[in-house]
Amino acid sequence: MSQFLSSCLNVRLNISFIVQLSQFSSTCLIFCPVVSFFVQFSQFSSRCLIFLLDVPIFVYLSHFSTRYLIFRPDVPIFVEMSHFLSTCRIFHPVFSIFVQMSHFSSRCLNFRLDVSFFVQLSQFSSNCLNFRLDVSFFMSQFSSRCLNFRLDVSFFAQLFQFSSSCLNFRLNVSFFVQLSQFLFRSRNFLPDVTIFV
Repeated sequence: MSQFLSSCLNVRLNISFIVQLSQFSSTCLIFCPVVSFFVQFSQFSSRCLIFLLDVPIFVYLSHFSTRYLIFRPDVPIFVEMSHFLSTCRIFHPVFSIFVQMSHFSSRCLNFRLDVSFFVQLSQFSSNCLNFRLDVSFFMSQFSSRCLNFRLDVSFFAQLFQFSSSCLNFRLNVSFFVQLSQFLFRSRNFLPDVTIFV
């Protein structure tokens, strides 16, 4: 979050999480998380780069029975890179998703979703940008009357090695967690949200 002289770079990062947990019973769970990432890099003076990255992630878990599971992931990735001038030419994206689901019973679900997103923009003539975003999402220990919910979000952003350039960095992180429509009277909700920049 600093301003350097000469050029101008506007970076807007919007991360919105919508997690909805609804319709709990002893053997039925509908889990609909939506994670959308929008990263826009624009307005390079004398080196023009317009980068639009939209990564919506939709994971839908439904129709739980005692020993049966239907899992429907849908991860569309759209990457558009355009208007490169002079030396803005090398881009290395790496997107990995690890989903591990284990230890299913009639009243217990251990669910782990690790989403790691790595974007590296490097080898600019007079500008060097290294950007890393790590998001981890962990849910465990579901039962019919007890829900332990833990959301750990670690965010690491490092912007360095700018020579004679102006950087305006705006970071907006919004979290929306909604827990609704519990069928049982007793419910425990333990949130833990950690942001590290």
